Amino acid sequence: MRTFLWLCIGLAAGLAISFAVQRILSNPDSPADVVEDDADADATVGAARAPRRARALVITDVYTTDEAAQAALDEREAIDRVVDAILSSEPRRPESGITTSGTIAGLFESSAAADMAVEETATEAIDPYTAALEQEVVSVVEGFLRDAIESRNVQAYLTALDEDFRYTADGGTPADTADDVVFDGDEYREMAASQLFEGYPIADVTLSPPYELVVQGADMATVQYDYEMSLRGPEGSRDLAGAASFLLMRGGTRGDTDAWRIVDWVDSPLRSRERADEER
Repeated sequence: MRTFLWLCIGLAAGLAISFAVQRILSNPDSPADVVEDDADADATVGAARAPRRARALVITDVYTTDEAAQAALDEREAIDRVVDAILSSEPRRPESGITTSGTIAGLFESSAAADMAVEETATEAIDPYTAALEQEVVSVVEGFLRDAIESRNVQAYLTALDEDFRYTADGGTPADTADDVVFDGDEYREMAASQLFEGYPIADVTLSPPYELVVQGADMATVQYDYEMSLRGPEGSRDLAGAASFLLMRGGTRGDTDAWRIVDWVDSPLRSRERADEER
């Protein structure tokens, strides 16, 4: 009987030990340990994988690069500054009744100032090719009418004239040719050599700026000058003045050169430009 009792006790103890071992094997980690391990793992992975990103630009449109986005923001800021300057300005012009700023005050300039701005714009609008032709024409005429005379270079003076050059001395009535005196090329050359250079070794010439300078194509031009000329020599002095109108052609009438030549010169009494404009 005692032996049977001990067998029962041993069997019960064995079952208890076996059940305990089975529970331990089926749950190797406690829930708390599992949660702590998972949290540590996530923190480690997150720290390793989290990328470092630059501060994003705050814009409303989509751009392909940060440079384009920044340029757009700069442009918007510049526009905002202009708008603020216009809206915050105080000056007021009584005749307009509109509050303006220095940015747009030019819209209310006087008519004289506006005309001047138009003239400057028209001057700037000349293309470089036409400007170069005008400069060539000016150089030829001023070299002929002033530089050659003052330097007493008769050869340079006559070289500027075309083979078929004509000189007309207007008697004071531009619309009437009855009082005009006309010299052809050879007659004028002889007169110029004797009267402008041989008898007067000293000469001073004053020219106005060129006006009514018109380039007609690439080979023809007209230009006008007001001039004053003082000739001095052993036999006395001679003072001349007039309004000189020139017609020039590249290569002259015969086209035997690439240089500009003076084909026609109309010499009129000196008049003010205002009066001349009224008569025209």
